[in-house]
Amino acid sequence: MSSNVPDYVKDYVDRGKKLDDAGRYDEAIEVYGQALVNYPNIAVLHNNLGCSLANKGMYEEAARAFMQAVTLTPLNRQANIAVPQG
Repeated sequence: MSSNVPDYVKDYVDRGKKLDDAGRYDEAIEVYGQALVNYPNIAVLHNNLGCSLANKGMYEEAARAFMQAVTLTPLNRQANIAVPQG
């Protein structure tokens, strides 16, 4: 992950990633969902939510999250906010 993840979302990203890595997808989805209520325009949150949804086999929902991440990436890049890799 890029070092320029905003401090105000870093805790969500770190917690969600740990839960996802542990196979606790429902909890990771909940963490990312909470973050997105407060910060709906952060691409990396949508991307990570998409990863957790895909890991759970929720592919249509994951695709929507990934598309939102793609849409937000240019805006986030302009604001020097971390964006999903690739």
